[in-house]
Amino acid sequence: MLQTNFILLGQRIRAIRIKKGITQMELAERIERSAAYMSYVETAYKFCSLDTLVRVANALNVSTDDLLVDSLSNTVKVSNHEFAAIL
Repeated sequence: MLQTNFILLGQRIRAIRIKKGITQMELAERIERSAAYMSYVETAYKFCSLDTLVRVANALNVSTDDLLVDSLSNTVKVSNHEFAAIL
């Protein structure tokens, strides 16, 4: 069974957040959580729910796949245009 690597997830959230110039406090406010909670998630002290993961992805303007890439297998990045063509 595939398990989420919460350490890598937290590191990825932190790296993207910093790259975008967003503080933990700003991200926490955007997702309606505390800065302490974000610190816990980024250090894998606490695990976030699916709802929180989606909120984080939206707040950082990335996909959940971008955040979970270290825990996914057999993934292919497809643009929205390519996906729409398949449908």
